[in-house]
Amino acid sequence: TDWGRSTGPAGVFDDYSSNAGPMVRENRMSTNAINGMEIRGGTLATESIWDDVDIVHVLRDEIIVPNFMHFGGLRLESTATQSLVVKLLGDDAGFTATGTPLEIDDRIGGTIQLLGKPGHPVILTSLHDDTVGAGFDLRNRVQYDTNNNSTATSPRPGDWRSVKLEQYSNDRNVATIIES
Repeated sequence: TDWGRSTGPAGVFDDYSSNAGPMVRENRMSTNAINGMEIRGGTLATESIWDDVDIVHVLRDEIIVPNFMHFGGLRLESTATQSLVVKLLGDDAGFTATGTPLEIDDRIGGTIQLLGKPGHPVILTSLHDDTVGAGFDLRNRVQYDTNNNSTATSPRPGDWRSVKLEQYSNDRNVATIIES
């Protein structure tokens, strides 16, 4: 066993033990160009889970979810106490599940799951929407002004595209049940 430069065992950080994706927690921000976490558009090459509810996810491009191979798909998930907030802006901003018919009958196309909890839905809205937010500013107030324009702005139709499930996507309407 090579301990490298360690001086002892690493302590387990279990404050957010239910976190499944990258952990982005307890950030405080204000007076930035965007008071949130910008997500680049593109095609997913692996499974992605967005479950960081204390920061707004900002998307200006398209996220494409292709055929499921060994693993894959996109899961947007709220917690039992907070909603996941995704703010979008742009003609292409949105999510697209695709798929291609292959030589196998039971092929699984791209999968997008939006998993809200009672009283805490997944919120997809415009970057201009200052009625919902996530996280806190430097004074520990909820951060609603994600676009930091210091003006109460409202969403408008056409601010962002959609959630699109193409013909060969995995669009089965089934329940997701968490087992112990």
